[in-house]
Amino acid sequence: IKMLAYFTLIVSIICICWTRSESAVDFVQVAPQDMKSLSFGLSICIMEGSVSYFKGVTGYLTPMDCAVLSYFTEGAAMTWKDQDKESRNSDGIIYAETGSFKGLSSHVIAHAAEHYGVPALIYAHDIFDGGTGISLTTGNKSIWDSDVAGFESAFQNESTVAPTRLEEFYTNVKRNRLQRTILPIAGPSAETLRIHDNDYLDLVFLDGDHTYQGTLKDLIAVWPKLKPGAWLLGHDCLPIPVADSVQESLQDVNGVRRAVLDFAESRGLQPMLISDTHYMYAFEKPRNI
Repeated sequence: IKMLAYFTLIVSIICICWTRSESAVDFVQVAPQDMKSLSFGLSICIMEGSVSYFKGVTGYLTPMDCAVLSYFTEGAAMTWKDQDKESRNSDGIIYAETGSFKGLSSHVIAHAAEHYGVPALIYAHDIFDGGTGISLTTGNKSIWDSDVAGFESAFQNESTVAPTRLEEFYTNVKRNRLQRTILPIAGPSAETLRIHDNDYLDLVFLDGDHTYQGTLKDLIAVWPKLKPGAWLLGHDCLPIPVADSVQESLQDVNGVRRAVLDFAESRGLQPMLISDTHYMYAFEKPRNI
């Protein structure tokens, strides 16, 4: 009886995991050639190996990724220009992103907005971890045990102090004189996205937490912040393997894709998957919401 119960449990888990990977909604494949005005965007980033460069900022977007971001920025710019001067936001198009890293996507959006002749306000949400920052020990002694002189010595010692990820990000912003355009927002994105008013954002790009729960939290948090008719883009929506094992499913493999499909199904949305990018996806927020 115990063996039968165990077998039944395993079969149930397999069925649940298979169901989770097979949503009732699927992506519509969109080819870049179906989009217009990609030539400008393709010229923005230079790629060497797996790393892209633009205005001294490095990141992991492909040239086609940058072109797609530029394409949707153009759409937001045209919408902004079509509005009456009295009703449109004086800050220009309002863009938010997660997973900003060193600022490549933020700079691409700023550059595209300038190219299309509109101002922009860019909110870059990231936990900004991963930088080396200040070493907490000098030899075997913690600097937190120091007096004022000890603190000053630790902070001034070049071997102790190195740029944090936030410092790296903002150094890029200052070097390109975009302090009034790009605003870093440090913290968990599912929480920091809540600072925005509802129906406020013209364009969103999600590239932060890639787990199922993390992606779903970001989608749920940012969705009411988007204006009706605005677009939400995302990155790294990797394919779900044909034969996921139970263990792989429990480890949250392909979290982005499963979260996107589940979110789309819950909202009655049709997500797009853009080919020749690094698995970028897109939703348009319905105008009747």
